[in-house]
Amino acid sequence: MTSFGTLKADTLTHSTAGSLATNFVVEGSAKAWIGWVYSSSDIVISDSFNISGSTDTGTGDAQFSLSNAMGSSGGASAVAGSNHSATGNILVDKDSASAFANRLFNSSSAAEDSSGNFSMTIHGDLA
Repeated sequence: MTSFGTLKADTLTHSTAGSLATNFVVEGSAKAWIGWVYSSSDIVISDSFNISGSTDTGTGDAQFSLSNAMGSSGGASAVAGSNHSATGNILVDKDSASAFANRLFNSSSAAEDSSGNFSMTIHGDLA
């Protein structure tokens, strides 16, 4: 198969759904996502995109390394969890342009190791 190099387009058009400027695709797509199971201080990644690994960094804390770094330490992330025993909030902190951290809290606002299934998406600009 012949390689054609770079394809450049400002607009994507669907035959029935209309058109979309390509900057919405580039700027609005998740730059990384991960699904993991956290059990007894053990992080098992079930599936991911742009995640190179994980580290248990303390009680209730997990850090995820990015395969391709973000453009800066800014950005946005969203986390969801199910079947976990922590009754408080799930907090995500961006540690650097190349890693994200997740912390689980109990109802007393103390960090807690909590078993369950979790997922996270990360949005922003890649470096």
